Amino acid sequence: MRRFFVAGTLLPLFLATFVLADNSSYTNTPTGSGMVIDLGTTDYGYNDTDLNNLTAGSVINARNATWRFNNTVHAVPWADDPVAVGGCADPAAADPLPKNSYPLDIGTSDVWLQGGTILGQVSWLADWSHHYCNSAALVFDHPPTAAGVEGIRIDHPWDAIRFATYNSDLNATMTVRHVWVSNNLDDGIENDNLRNIMVEDSLFDNQGPSFLSMRPGPTYDGGSRRMTHTATVRNTLVSFREYISVTNGEGWRPRLIKGSTEMPRIIMDGVVMALPYFPNALEGSWGQTWSAIADGGQCSTSTNWFLWTSDTPLPWLDPATDQNWPYYATGANTQDQCQANPSLEGCVPVPPCFSVKTGRAAREHWTTAKAAWIREHSDLPRIGTRTLPDGTVVPADPPGRQ
Repeated sequence: MRRFFVAGTLLPLFLATFVLADNSSYTNTPTGSGMVIDLGTTDYGYNDTDLNNLTAGSVINARNATWRFNNTVHAVPWADDPVAVGGCADPAAADPLPKNSYPLDIGTSDVWLQGGTILGQVSWLADWSHHYCNSAALVFDHPPTAAGVEGIRIDHPWDAIRFATYNSDLNATMTVRHVWVSNNLDDGIENDNLRNIMVEDSLFDNQGPSFLSMRPGPTYDGGSRRMTHTATVRNTLVSFREYISVTNGEGWRPRLIKGSTEMPRIIMDGVVMALPYFPNALEGSWGQTWSAIADGGQCSTSTNWFLWTSDTPLPWLDPATDQNWPYYATGANTQDQCQANPSLEGCVPVPPCFSVKTGRAAREHWTTAKAAWIREHSDLPRIGTRTLPDGTVVPADPPGRQ
């Protein structure tokens, strides 16, 4: 049995060893010369765990491992500047909370992470800008070839999952499967180097302003990925959380895809998206998302649902016919002006590939779909009742199928 070292965290040898473990409850098994790397049954606390120099084709078994994640020294930061008094990295903070920006970082190509629980403590009581200390619960760093995660449970992070740095292999695909994320304050998945990505059979509940970010980041090498890369979201549930700034009273602009003109084409199948009413709720980057579908992507109203869970009328439904307007109006424009001249600023294309439910029917649809997903994913980790540093009580996860 060969020993294994995790950079940044020296694990007890009986907890982190190369073993040929049974992998039958999850999809992936080692390939080539890879093996199962078992992280054992342990709580790594607020340590940053870096997994580097692993054998390609390996599977990291973290099903019984737990990390804790906090991106601020204050329970509720109150300053935009991270190093100012009240900022999330305030060096003068009295009784600072433990802070670890990247609890789990995987820096090896062609590996899979299976399972794991990451207990974040990012507060929803602070303004988004006050919490902006760049961080992510799970990072795949420098993956020049394929990488993926399945079966992880993440709650209250900043970004939940991030694929970092540019991938030079155009045929490689980053995969997120069988994942349960809740209450993240920023991106659910960050793919800002515009890789091929597959997201399937996952639940992102009480989502922050962006489910899937594909806006070119600082290491992006330029050029369009529209005709060469694909972002596929399949059999996945996404609900957005209402958020109103405590400093200016504005709501954030939620986006299923936070995108750009360079981002990959989009394929959506079996996507259920739930959105409540709040100011700016329908002013996200819808146009970029739908253009990426139009340019070689795919979607169908028979398989995707847009659930407007508010009783406030949905702006893009014509009240006379209960049918979608082609465009809906924001800002100073009226609905009639946008139908006559869609190029006006603030005239946003209506999603062309979602069936729509509103009000009570939408709420019931989401509740039923979410409960069914949780019930059928009984092999995922469950989180018990806990209290965050800001005093928020987070209820226990429902059980799976007995």
